[in-house]
Amino acid sequence: MNKHIKNIIFTSIVIILTISLQLVLDYIGVRDENLFLLFVISILVVQINTKNLIYGMFISMIFVLSFNFFQTEPKYSFVVDDPNYIVSFLIFIVVTLIVGGLVNKLQHQIIAVKKNEKKIKTIYEVSSKLLDSHDKPYMFRFIIEYFNGNFGDLFTIIDIDKNIYGEELEIDKFENEIKFCLDKNILVGKNTFFFKESPYLFFPIKSKLNDYGVLLLFNDKNISDEEIDFIKKNLIHLVSALDRETAIKREAITKLDMDKEKFKNVLLRCLSHDLKTPLTSIQSGSDLLLSSFEKIEDNEKKELISDIYHKSCDLNKFVVNLLNLSKLEKNKKLDNLKEEAIDDILCSVYDKVKDDLNNKKLNIMQSETLNFVYTSAQLLIEVLVNLVENSIKHTKKNTTISITYEVTKQNVIFNVIDDGGGIKNKNKEQIFDDFYSLTSKQDRHTSNGLGLSICRAIVEAHGGKISAINNDLGGATITFNIPNKGGKNE
Repeated sequence: MNKHIKNIIFTSIVIILTISLQLVLDYIGVRDENLFLLFVISILVVQINTKNLIYGMFISMIFVLSFNFFQTEPKYSFVVDDPNYIVSFLIFIVVTLIVGGLVNKLQHQIIAVKKNEKKIKTIYEVSSKLLDSHDKPYMFRFIIEYFNGNFGDLFTIIDIDKNIYGEELEIDKFENEIKFCLDKNILVGKNTFFFKESPYLFFPIKSKLNDYGVLLLFNDKNISDEEIDFIKKNLIHLVSALDRETAIKREAITKLDMDKEKFKNVLLRCLSHDLKTPLTSIQSGSDLLLSSFEKIEDNEKKELISDIYHKSCDLNKFVVNLLNLSKLEKNKKLDNLKEEAIDDILCSVYDKVKDDLNNKKLNIMQSETLNFVYTSAQLLIEVLVNLVENSIKHTKKNTTISITYEVTKQNVIFNVIDDGGGIKNKNKEQIFDDFYSLTSKQDRHTSNGLGLSICRAIVEAHGGKISAINNDLGGATITFNIPNKGGKNE
């Protein structure tokens, strides 16, 4: 039913009920001023329901005529003998108009407050969604869907890289508008001062430091200033979220660049030291053998040759570890992993370290069942060899070293355990850092600080974690996990 017809019906019902009640109250002797209050209440009811001052004015005139007809002498006519009644009628009409106007204004203010409240709530929800997002394309798609949902499918975003979100457009047609909009940071397009013949409105999406793109609104309905302001407020939140993500990414890039520079500087320092030291020993030993071979005793020759051999082995390990670390720094994830028998891997580890044990003992866990780990066998062997060699180098005489493992649904957990003195608390957090070495000046074998760093890089490339603690045996336990295929870290 039409709104005006509803208002007319409602007003007519109020008039009939009010006049009926007027006659009843007059019959029982209610005074005239009370009847006027009844009329005022009825006028307010109509005014509030219809939200239109015209109905209030109309019903006021009806009540004046009704009072004149039924209450004033001569009754049942519209003639007025007493001039005071005319003044009263005029005052009544003025009062009802003032009251009606105030009610109407109050109603409009309430409606405006509700609209603003809804807008504020909507803007807050949009802002929250944008702040929860960390992806620029998602933000653009979200804001387009949001605007289209509120205004119709009229919006498109063209970002600074000319990617389009929303309706597909021929970007070349609007290059001038887009460039001008971003350069001047103003609204341009239809019904504005610039490019007013364009069918679109162009909103800049930019901050003081960054340009992100342009929002296009197909302005066929001549959108209101209030709606334009609403769009601008939402774009402010979009730009804030984009600025935040840009800052985070720049900070991450800066940190990465600093880390790379730091790594390069440390690498150069270590190269100069860890290459020069063994090379100097090899060179001096070889020179001594060449120049004084006949004069040197056989046992001294053997010791010099042994020293040259060990120095060359240390140098070779350093170069191999350096190359592996470089590869892992570039590729954080490993490809071509497959199921490998754990017992075969442990046998290979024993074969590689058995000649370097000296007075130390190595125990390797054996299982009655055949267990597998999802890995690169070569890399996992390198991890375990590095860990065992680290224990050999940094533990006291007659130390026992053990390799154990545990298979769970999600991981294979390896432990390298010794009883050779443990790790100082100050070193626990640093032993897996690049080029960090525990080697003392008295150690026969030099340490370049890459062995444990390689272990961490390989384990993390598998998706696992590695850590070191002091155990109850009086030594250290290094634990790492290799996730099963499709498994997650524990």
